[in-house]
Amino acid sequence: MKTLLSSIRLASTGNDLPSSIKSTSVNAVQKLQRPTLQLIITQAIDYPTLKGFPSTLEKLIINSAHLRTPVDRRIFTLKNLHTLDLSDNNITELPSNIQMNHLHTLIIRSNQLKSFPNNFQCSVLKYLDLSQNQFEKFDLNILNIHTLERLNLSLNQIKLIPRQILRLLPQLQVFNIASNQIRTIPSCLACSGTRLHTFHYAENPLITEKCITCRRFNITLVELALRVVIKYR
Repeated sequence: MKTLLSSIRLASTGNDLPSSIKSTSVNAVQKLQRPTLQLIITQAIDYPTLKGFPSTLEKLIINSAHLRTPVDRRIFTLKNLHTLDLSDNNITELPSNIQMNHLHTLIIRSNQLKSFPNNFQCSVLKYLDLSQNQFEKFDLNILNIHTLERLNLSLNQIKLIPRQILRLLPQLQVFNIASNQIRTIPSCLACSGTRLHTFHYAENPLITEKCITCRRFNITLVELALRVVIKYR
């Protein structure tokens, strides 16, 4: 900093800078001008409560930082953010009217969410992870995110998969609803002509006689029945 200030004083008097100072000054300026693109916070003490977040952030990870509801709305005003991970916190509700036009990855694993916000506007969101929360039903607001390619709802208490899921999420390729309370699987998930290629639904109390034959996923009713027998014997 002293070198930088000296350089400024010399330049203001019209004197040429020594080559060593020129090099140092350029490096210092470049360092000062370099934008912050990624921020990782893993403890509450590091949370920027007073100074806020750099507006240039593209990736923000806040894990195990005791985040609670209401969630800091400054997070959702970061216009360049493409990845947001708020896992392992104590969030019970997300703010409504979220609009993040560059966000393609949203991970809120291991919190206390029971619902998903309405009027959620993220026009390029491709990956949504809401696993290990407290959902008791498949929140239909999720079906409004038509760009989703990967959806993880495992380790919740969801009882029913909506029949229109693949019609409203036409880009969906990976769907994980393992370890919930699903009793039946809608036949649409076994239909050809969709992009879905990976479907995880283990550890659910399936009623096998009402389940589909998932040939697309190399799983038959016989295998489903055997899984249930092994689980409850």
